[in-house]
Amino acid sequence: MPTELSTVSPVEVEFTIDGPSDGYPVLLLGPLGLDWKLWNEQVSALSPKFRTIRYNHRGLGGTPSTGLIDGSLSVADLAADALALLDMLGIQKAHFVGISLGALTAMWIAATHPERVDRIVTMSAVPRANQDTPTMLQIISNALHAYENYYEFGTPLGWNEHAEIAREDGMEVATAAMMKMLFTAEIEANYPAETQDVRAQLLAFDPALYAALCETIGRVDITPKLRRITAPLAILACEDDWSTPPGTSRQITLAVNDSIRIIIPKAGHLGTYPDPWLVAGKVLGHLSGTLTDKANIS
Repeated sequence: MPTELSTVSPVEVEFTIDGPSDGYPVLLLGPLGLDWKLWNEQVSALSPKFRTIRYNHRGLGGTPSTGLIDGSLSVADLAADALALLDMLGIQKAHFVGISLGALTAMWIAATHPERVDRIVTMSAVPRANQDTPTMLQIISNALHAYENYYEFGTPLGWNEHAEIAREDGMEVATAAMMKMLFTAEIEANYPAETQDVRAQLLAFDPALYAALCETIGRVDITPKLRRITAPLAILACEDDWSTPPGTSRQITLAVNDSIRIIIPKAGHLGTYPDPWLVAGKVLGHLSGTLTDKANIS
C-alpha cells in the first residue's frame, strides 16, 4: 500500500521480532546505514512487555535497494515500506520509535496515516533535513554548547555534501565525516567496540547507495505536515549533537500539541550512547504512558 506521495512500490524489508507474540507492537526505525543491532539495549528493555519489530531500510542488509540509484526514492516511499511490513504482519496500529532518518519516516507516517500510529518517539530529528547555517544559528541561539561545537568542528555538512563526498572520495572519507557527527570524541574513547562496529558498517556500505540515501534525506521537509501529528510524541534531543542541535527540535514541539522534549546529556547524533539504558528508559516510559521525570523536559 503506497503512502501519500509515494512514487514506487513497497519492498519486502529484512526484519526481526522480539518479545511476546501478544505484546503491543513497537516498530523501530533506524538511521542511515546502520542495521538493527543499533536497538539491542532498547529491545532488551522493551521486549518483556512489547512485541518489538526491527527492520533494515532499503540498501541495508537483506533489504533490496530498489529505487535508490535512480534518485526517485522519497521519505514517502520509505514510509510505504514500513507500513507494508506492518500490513504483512497483520498489524493495524503500533508505537513508532525512530532515530534520524527513521525519525523522519516515523513522523511522516504519523502525519499522513495517523490511524496507524499510537505513540511515537523520535531522536535526532528536525523536520527539514537540510537547513542553512543562519537558520540553524537562529534556532540554537540559546545553546552555548552548540556554538562551541560550531567553533570546534565548523559548519555541519549538508546531506548533498555527504553524498558528494561518498561518490567522489569513497566511504572511508564519508565515514570519517559521519563519525564526527554521530559520536563525541569521549564516546569513541569510552565505547571503542560499539563505535568501531558503527564505523565498520558505514565503511561496508556501497558508496552509490549511501550517496543516494543522503540525497533522499536532503529532500525531506515535513514542516507543513507537523500539525497533522496527533499521536503523543516524545522528542529525544541530544545535547552534543553537532548536526541537529537540541534547539532545532523546538520546531516540532511548537507544532505538535501533544509533545514533550527530553534532552539526552553528552550524546551525539546517534544518541543511544553514552547511556543506552537512559534512552531505553525514556522510550519505555513514554510508550507505557508512565514517563514522569519532568526535570529533564525542556
